[in-house]
Amino acid sequence: MNKKLLTLLGASLLVLTACGGGSTEGTDVANGENQELVEVGGSDVSGAVGGDIDLGNGVTLKLSEPQNFTPGAFASNYVKGQTANLFEATITNGGAKALDWATVSFVTTTTGAGACPEVLDGDNGVNGQPMGTLAAGSSETFKFGVACDTKPGAELNVSITVGDKTAEVKGKLA
Repeated sequence: MNKKLLTLLGASLLVLTACGGGSTEGTDVANGENQELVEVGGSDVSGAVGGDIDLGNGVTLKLSEPQNFTPGAFASNYVKGQTANLFEATITNGGAKALDWATVSFVTTTTGAGACPEVLDGDNGVNGQPMGTLAAGSSETFKFGVACDTKPGAELNVSITVGDKTAEVKGKLA
């Protein structure tokens, strides 16, 4: 190898190893308020698909009855043979201030066979939840899709957080 190239590689490695900063070995790094991000407790409210769920502060959630759909060729998180279902999720903000969409999260969707990943599929208009804010006094509907390793008719549980409230929505796969 060229001597200049070896010198350049050695200098690059020195720069990269110097960027690592100090060690946290032997120090107790506090988790802060992040524990709630890794532990999902019980739900604050529950309801069934098709019904309005009151989350307090004027905010309501409605998850439509699931519909079976066939994800397109470029859909994420779908494996042929899974049961794919599509919902319309409506969040209504009847509160006094705007709702930040970053506080809305579809935490888990499960059946007796396990977790069902969220499917994103632009060909079918399943593009994820809106971004930005939902103004006070308004509502927004978007499509939400899942793929489950079970058959239609299986019990379905969707856990959704909006702000500091968690809603458990129950239904059956279509």
